[in-house]
Amino acid sequence: MLENRKKVLPEEIELKNANIVDVFIFYKYLDDTEIVKKAFGITEITKQVQENISKLKKTMFINRSNFKAIKYNNKTVGFIQIAFDNHNEVRLGIVIGDKKLWNQNIGTISMKKIIKFIFDNYKYVNQIILDTAVFNVAAKKCFEKAGFKLYNQDTQRFYFKITKEDYLNNISNYL
Repeated sequence: MLENRKKVLPEEIELKNANIVDVFIFYKYLDDTEIVKKAFGITEITKQVQENISKLKKTMFINRSNFKAIKYNNKTVGFIQIAFDNHNEVRLGIVIGDKKLWNQNIGTISMKKIIKFIFDNYKYVNQIILDTAVFNVAAKKCFEKAGFKLYNQDTQRFYFKITKEDYLNNISNYL
């Protein structure tokens, strides 16, 4: 049946500032083992992973401004975390929490929208980075379709970046 699903269209996706209701929805996603394994690129939930999730939940609650809710037809279906690593670099993380919507193009659309938002609103940022586990083929494909380029990999992770120059040279892909 999955083949019969229609792909989500860009106009059906909005990125909104996370509100307190969104944060509790994000918590629900982070309580789901399958979602956590995909999102963090892990095969088991260790004590360290549980501690990291607990810290992430606290960060979401205290610093909502670093999180965008992914809305599909006004329903929260995921989130993007924006972390300013230094004055000119942003690190992203994305979770599509509604499993029924996996592989529907929501990740790619959301990534394109956040790339545009960051480069249009933070003039000093000249690159955006992210990474994923080597086994997370769907995430790798999503990031590449959104314009990220693989710049490094090891046995565990793929590392991606998009520069402001890449964005400006392909700006029509982000409108």
